[in-house]
Amino acid sequence: MVKDRSLYDEVRAIMVNELIRSRREAFAKGFRPGHPEIDYSNRVILLPETPYNYYGQRGSVDLVEYLQYPSDDPVCGGKQEFQIYEVYSRIFNLEETLRKLREKSEVFPKYFQDEYKMPLPDDIWSHLVLLNSQENVNIISAYM
Repeated sequence: MVKDRSLYDEVRAIMVNELIRSRREAFAKGFRPGHPEIDYSNRVILLPETPYNYYGQRGSVDLVEYLQYPSDDPVCGGKQEFQIYEVYSRIFNLEETLRKLREKSEVFPKYFQDEYKMPLPDDIWSHLVLLNSQENVNIISAYM
C-alpha cells in the first residue's frame, strides 16, 4: 500500500506542475479572445501548495490563482477573481472530496484576506482536477 500511495503522490505532483504551467500560459498575451493587446501575466498571483490556518480550520490548497483584471478589460474591468484548484490523482470517496473542496472554498478566501491584507475577490471559483482514470470514473458513476 505504501508503494501504491507514493505512486499516486508522484502522479499528483506531476498534475499540479502541469496545471501551474498551463495556467501561466493562459495569462500570456491573448488571454481574452479578441483582445491580444492586454497582458494579464503581471495581474495574476499563483500560489501552489498553500497552507492555511484560519481560526482552527487548517488545510492546504493545491493551487490558488488571484487575478486583478485591468480597468480597461472589456468584460471584467477592474474585477478581482479567485480560483481554487484541488488536484487528485485518485479519489476514494466523492462526497468527502467535495465536502473538503467546499470547506476550502469557504475558509481559504477569508484566510487569504487576513493574511495578505487584500479585499475578498468579486468572484470565487472552485475546481476539482482529477486524473482521467477508470477508478475515478467508476467512483463518480456510482454517485449518479
